[in-house]
Amino acid sequence: MFNIPADQIDKRGPLRQKGKVADLACIAEGQLVLTDKGLVPIEKVTLEHKVWDGESFVEHDGVIYKGVREVISYGGLTATPDHLVWPHGSLDPVPFLEAARKGETLLRTGNKRNTTITFSVSPVYDILNAGPNNRFTVSGCLVHNCGYGGSVGALKAMGALEQGLTEDELQPLVNSWRNSNPNIVRFWWAVDRAALTAVRNRTKTETHGIVFEFKSGMLFVTLPSGRNLSYVKPMIGLNKFGRDAVTYEGIGNANKWERIPTYGPKLVENIVQAISRDLLCEAMQKLIKVGHKIVMHIHDEVVIEAPESASLVEICEVMGEVPDWAYGLILGADGFEALFYQKD
Repeated sequence: MFNIPADQIDKRGPLRQKGKVADLACIAEGQLVLTDKGLVPIEKVTLEHKVWDGESFVEHDGVIYKGVREVISYGGLTATPDHLVWPHGSLDPVPFLEAARKGETLLRTGNKRNTTITFSVSPVYDILNAGPNNRFTVSGCLVHNCGYGGSVGALKAMGALEQGLTEDELQPLVNSWRNSNPNIVRFWWAVDRAALTAVRNRTKTETHGIVFEFKSGMLFVTLPSGRNLSYVKPMIGLNKFGRDAVTYEGIGNANKWERIPTYGPKLVENIVQAISRDLLCEAMQKLIKVGHKIVMHIHDEVVIEAPESASLVEICEVMGEVPDWAYGLILGADGFEALFYQKD
């Protein structure tokens, strides 16, 4: 993927984290966003508005407040110096201050232009996941949208730079993955909205076959298998990005009982891992039913003690059978034989 050989991407490699979203910068309060309902101050944009991404009006996942920060004004736009903008004639966005210092003409939908750079302080906002191109138009300028939850920072934390990637390669890698997988990104935020609605309104919601229900002081997430994930004492709070988020009680990073924030991508991670567990359990039950002796299981694999006459192909076929509750899932299995336990 992205011209990187498959054998260079392993479980410990940073590229497994490349799809996470970026924490980009912010737009000043009062800046006008071009929507399908006209120009709207960024802080008043709602999910009912579609925003212009330079090609079409697109949906987004809402506005988030990101505090009070230093901003600069240039070319009719007021934003934080690190917000990504498109200079005229450039295929890639650059930091706003860099474009301003170079006197770049910003890619625009209007004609107003101010070449003076001024600095001030303002409440700032951004728009989350604006369409497949991750951008929108504000004060006549095309800018990158924001996200939250990792990406470049996560890649660095996972050792991307030590693996040979450069700083300049990280954000394009994230953007390319997200642009190539818009359905996954939409699923993240559909789950985020469903969980928030269930907790905020103490009700039941559903998206993509996953049911979210606030009941008896718990948030229950019912998986396609019928099994529930449970989040203790859920509440709505503000995360570090100033956005509403579901929080719950559990064991935190310090190994203490505390309130933990979560959001769409993290909930999806929990859901995917739980569904994977359910698939493995069903496969194990089928293997036992046909007479195989399972001596242990590790993550997504089972270890079977079997006579030499056992058929590896038949075992893989059993593991690849799709449960009724997962109709349509593309599922397969692979394996190997050895005289003692080892990793393939």
